[in-house]
Amino acid sequence: MLGIAERWRGNMKLFRIICLKRSILADQYYVYWKSNRAGYTEVKGEAGIYSSEDLNQCAGFENDWYASPLSFSEIGGYRI
Repeated sequence: MLGIAERWRGNMKLFRIICLKRSILADQYYVYWKSNRAGYTEVKGEAGIYSSEDLNQCAGFENDWYASPLSFSEIGGYRI
């Protein structure tokens, strides 16, 4: 699996997935999917990073999850 910087250099959009069933958006309490869709975490830094291609493989019900794009600074903050 490629790291964040390598994936970004390939111009892939990268995302964290927020589980809407377990999160409380009004309180800004977010639960993220871990890498490889292997569980959940409340810690943003432990959340998995998913590409647009990865999102096509994610199952769920309507409005079950939200793909939150990584910011420029989270990706590395520079362009090559």
